[in-house]
Amino acid sequence: MADIFANMNSYSLRPATKTDFAFLQKLHKLTLKPYVEQIWGWNDLQQEKLLCDRFDPAKLQVIQIESEDVGVLQVEEKIEQIFLANILLLPEWQGKGLGSKIVLDIIVRAGNLPVTLTVLKPNPAKSLYERLGFVTTNEDEVRYFMKRIAF
Repeated sequence: MADIFANMNSYSLRPATKTDFAFLQKLHKLTLKPYVEQIWGWNDLQQEKLLCDRFDPAKLQVIQIESEDVGVLQVEEKIEQIFLANILLLPEWQGKGLGSKIVLDIIVRAGNLPVTLTVLKPNPAKSLYERLGFVTTNEDEVRYFMKRIAF
């Protein structure tokens, strides 16, 4: 698929607020349900409780294209690494280069620090991360642990 994002205005990030919970809930279900279902099974009430327990808007940024909310980003900057804790994009924005652009921007921002992440085993995003230079450093029953060394 062509990188149509290259012809669009750049994305922007805004701090998440408590009012973004409904968007995050929708995004979580649209993007992760197929993979969670394969591993643990999907239960709407259980997933809502999990999101409620973990929802901390101070740790999240909402990804926007021309002021439209299209995804969520969570990056944790640590002394020894940058951890890409979460990147979720609405399905209509997947496969268009936006995710690659955001991850590459994080890599550049990391400078000499490695960037790490985890990805659920059924999630095809693993191939995106591999194309961007991430390698699998470990795995458990449900996820791959990946790392990209600085340029």
